[in-house]
Amino acid sequence: MGRFQKCSKCVLALIGVCVSVFIVGVVLLIVGFLNYMSESTPPPYMWSLNLCPSTIKNQWVGFPVGADSKCQDNVAGEGAEQTFIVNKNVLGESIPYSVMVYVTNKVNGSVWLNHFQGEDHVFGIFKTDLDTYTKTEFAYCGGKSMTIFRDGPINEDDGDYVTETCQDVKHGCIYEPARSLTSYDLRDGPGGDQILHMKEVGEGSYFKVSAVVNIPTNATGSNNVDFVPEVYIEYRVAGRGPEQDMGLILLIIGGVLADLMPATLYFLLQKYYYKNDENKHNHEDIGIPLMELDEK
Repeated sequence: MGRFQKCSKCVLALIGVCVSVFIVGVVLLIVGFLNYMSESTPPPYMWSLNLCPSTIKNQWVGFPVGADSKCQDNVAGEGAEQTFIVNKNVLGESIPYSVMVYVTNKVNGSVWLNHFQGEDHVFGIFKTDLDTYTKTEFAYCGGKSMTIFRDGPINEDDGDYVTETCQDVKHGCIYEPARSLTSYDLRDGPGGDQILHMKEVGEGSYFKVSAVVNIPTNATGSNNVDFVPEVYIEYRVAGRGPEQDMGLILLIIGGVLADLMPATLYFLLQKYYYKNDENKHNHEDIGIPLMELDEK
């Protein structure tokens, strides 16, 4: 009787272990699925370039000015690079990003951008004609609010700033562009397969960007004063983040555990009872030997 109770405890323990592992696998599946289906948090705002009229009629160029400064009259050449410091809380570590450019409708031009991590160049899109990329008109309709960061002066004549904290590197400010914006996806064109992937986000992350835009002569109010074009840079999430990668790992582990445990339990119980029957019975207990049947 004691031996029977001992064996029963072994079977119960075996069942308990397999069921527990199965439950763990199901829990990992649920947690992994939720993490995998979650979306990486996008950057909190777009970056707003400051544009100044150039020496060429109907052309505006990117030009850095202070928060309380104004454009110089008729900036020559292709303007100058504007540098944006990227706070470490803005771009998430190990999340891939692609670059989107938003320009006022009916305006065309070129843009080039380089991203640096400390002294290391980690991403670059060199002087590029925006018309060579996938274009979506009215990607942002005029008057629709958007969150931007702008280190230059606020131009109230063009749009409406709902909040005026544009120098806030964490939250930016809410802005309603007066004119609709066309978007360009820089992945869908020459060199567009480039993805920004920050391995380690630190305080030294920053990018430099330059832009030249041309206003068509048939645009309403298309002189160098009345028509003020706008250019924005957006870093858009372009793939799985660390949380989603972890979710995928948990899905695989949970799937393996949940799938194998029922079969493992069945196999072990079968093996246990087979050995138990083999020790309990021999061939003489089973019935009449076949040779005796033949002799009769």
